[in-house]
Amino acid sequence: MVNKFFITGRPGIGKTTCLLRIVDMLKKENIELAGFTTTEVREEGRRIGFLLRDIKGRVSVWLARIGIRSRYRIGKYSVLVDEFEEFLSNNVLPEVEKARVIVIDEIGPMELLSKTFREFIAYVIPSPKPLVATLHIRARRNAFVDRLMRSIRYEIYTLTFENRNRVPTVVFGRLRELLRTESFQ
Repeated sequence: MVNKFFITGRPGIGKTTCLLRIVDMLKKENIELAGFTTTEVREEGRRIGFLLRDIKGRVSVWLARIGIRSRYRIGKYSVLVDEFEEFLSNNVLPEVEKARVIVIDEIGPMELLSKTFREFIAYVIPSPKPLVATLHIRARRNAFVDRLMRSIRYEIYTLTFENRNRVPTVVFGRLRELLRTESFQ
């Protein structure tokens, strides 16, 4: 049975919103989660960066931001790899073993700059634990990501305006059924 679910689509289509709806449904069922979400931050209508938040909403840290210095850049954004790795090590990785479902928002070029993140997904993607993750539209072009995904069975949902309100319910239903029928601990 497939236990890896990826949500992809063009920027701005609602991948994070879709994932957050799935997370809310899982939390209502008291399903233990580990992972993180990424929120776009805007000032005066202009996107200035991306903020990470652990799945329990306790800790947030910048992933990328304009107007600061970093040795890592993607487009106009400075990517704060060291802060991201510290966030993962302190807030995400310790929660993985007790979680029933892993949540990642997102697997994309900024996140893939981090060795700790690459090690994390190299562990969780082939693991027996269910995973629901957003996938940057170009992530499959990354040889590392492509190799990982070729090694597993998965379902991928490409969001459109027509299906984006339906996909969270579909993925949640698949996860709930999976968690009822199999043990992952």
